[in-house]
Amino acid sequence: MAALVARWRASTETQAAFAARHGMSRTKLRYWLRHSGSPARRSNAAVTFAPVQVVAGPSGDAGPVEVVLAGGARLIVRPGASVDLLRTVLTALRWPC
Repeated sequence: MAALVARWRASTETQAAFAARHGMSRTKLRYWLRHSGSPARRSNAAVTFAPVQVVAGPSGDAGPVEVVLAGGARLIVRPGASVDLLRTVLTALRWPC
């Protein structure tokens, strides 16, 4: 089932369309997505990072940092943001409701 989950994650299809094409219900696909989550969602797994590109603004001043998460959500961190606030937001984004 892990291979099927990986194929869905690499696809651009909705869960419903992918599940139907593979002869399963959307509920069953969602079950496997939850139970074969990414390493970041497993409490004992190491967190992995993607390469980043740092680009200085025209004046060279530090501006906001934009973090694009795997699901496409964007987090903009402005200069002066507290580490505690950033930690809280990232922790909340790690486990979807």
